Amino acid sequence: MAVLMGFRTGAGPLEWLAAVGILVLFTLALTWLAVLSGLGAKSIDGASAFSYPLIFLPFLSSAFVPTQGMPGPVRWFAASLLARRRFG
Repeated sequence: MAVLMGFRTGAGPLEWLAAVGILVLFTLALTWLAVLSGLGAKSIDGASAFSYPLIFLPFLSSAFVPTQGMPGPVRWFAASLLARRRFG
Protein backbone atom coordinates (compact mmCIF):
# COMPACT_ATOMS: atom_id res chain seq x y z
CA MET A 1 0.00 0.00 0.00
CA ALA A 2 2.84 2.37 0.80
CA VAL A 3 4.37 1.83 -2.62
CA LEU A 4 0.99 2.50 -4.24
CA MET A 5 0.80 5.77 -2.30
CA GLY A 6 4.19 6.87 -3.59
CA PHE A 7 6.69 5.61 -1.00
CA ARG A 8 10.10 5.02 -2.49
CA THR A 9 13.05 3.72 -0.55
CA GLY A 10 16.75 4.25 -1.02
CA ALA A 11 17.57 0.84 0.42
CA GLY A 12 19.11 -1.78 -1.79
CA PRO A 13 18.52 -5.53 -1.82
CA LEU A 14 21.12 -6.14 0.89
CA GLU A 15 19.47 -3.67 3.26
CA TRP A 16 16.05 -5.23 2.62
CA LEU A 17 17.49 -8.67 3.27
CA ALA A 18 18.96 -7.40 6.55
CA ALA A 19 15.59 -5.91 7.54
CA VAL A 20 13.79 -9.18 6.79
CA GLY A 21 16.45 -11.07 8.77
CA ILE A 22 15.96 -8.81 11.80
CA LEU A 23 12.19 -9.30 11.62
CA VAL A 24 12.63 -13.08 11.41
CA LEU A 25 14.98 -13.10 14.42
CA PHE A 26 12.60 -10.87 16.40
CA THR A 27 9.68 -13.19 15.59
CA LEU A 28 11.75 -16.20 16.59
CA ALA A 29 12.70 -14.58 19.90
CA LEU A 30 9.06 -13.74 20.73
CA THR A 31 8.00 -17.25 19.75
CA TRP A 32 10.50 -18.79 22.14
CA LEU A 33 9.39 -16.45 24.92
CA ALA A 34 5.85 -17.70 24.35
CA VAL A 35 7.04 -21.31 24.28
CA LEU A 36 8.91 -20.92 27.57
CA SER A 37 5.94 -19.29 29.27
CA GLY A 38 3.63 -21.96 27.85
CA LEU A 39 5.83 -24.75 29.19
CA GLY A 40 5.81 -23.16 32.63
CA ALA A 41 2.04 -22.68 32.76
CA LYS A 42 -0.28 -25.11 34.50
CA SER A 43 -3.20 -24.67 32.07
CA ILE A 44 -4.06 -23.35 28.63
CA ASP A 45 -5.59 -20.22 30.15
CA GLY A 46 -2.44 -19.59 32.14
CA ALA A 47 -0.28 -19.97 29.05
CA SER A 48 -2.36 -17.47 27.09
CA ALA A 49 -2.29 -15.02 29.99
CA PHE A 50 1.52 -14.90 29.77
CA SER A 51 1.31 -13.42 26.27
CA TYR A 52 -0.74 -10.34 27.23
CA PRO A 53 2.22 -8.28 28.45
CA LEU A 54 4.03 -9.00 25.19
CA ILE A 55 1.03 -7.76 23.20
CA PHE A 56 0.77 -4.46 25.05
CA LEU A 57 4.49 -3.75 25.44
CA PRO A 58 4.82 -1.80 22.14
CA PHE A 59 2.08 0.58 23.27
CA LEU A 60 4.15 1.53 26.32
CA SER A 61 7.04 2.69 24.18
CA SER A 62 7.65 5.97 22.41
CA ALA A 63 7.25 4.33 19.00
CA PHE A 64 3.70 5.63 18.48
CA VAL A 65 3.33 8.61 20.82
CA PRO A 66 5.84 11.21 22.05
CA THR A 67 6.67 10.74 25.72
CA GLN A 68 5.65 14.32 26.64
CA GLY A 69 1.94 13.41 26.40
CA MET A 70 2.17 10.25 28.52
CA PRO A 71 1.20 9.95 32.19
CA GLY A 72 4.09 9.96 34.68
CA PRO A 73 4.82 6.23 35.21
CA VAL A 74 4.29 5.39 31.54
CA ARG A 75 6.54 8.32 30.53
CA TRP A 76 9.28 7.06 32.86
CA PHE A 77 9.01 3.53 31.45
CA ALA A 78 9.03 4.70 27.82
CA ALA A 79 11.91 7.11 28.45
CA SER A 80 14.00 4.42 30.14
CA LEU A 81 13.25 2.04 27.28
CA LEU A 82 14.29 4.73 24.80
CA ALA A 83 17.50 5.42 26.75
CA ARG A 84 18.39 1.73 26.68
CA ARG A 85 17.88 1.61 22.92
CA ARG A 86 20.15 4.62 22.38
CA PHE A 87 22.92 3.93 24.86
CA GLY A 88 22.64 0.29 25.89
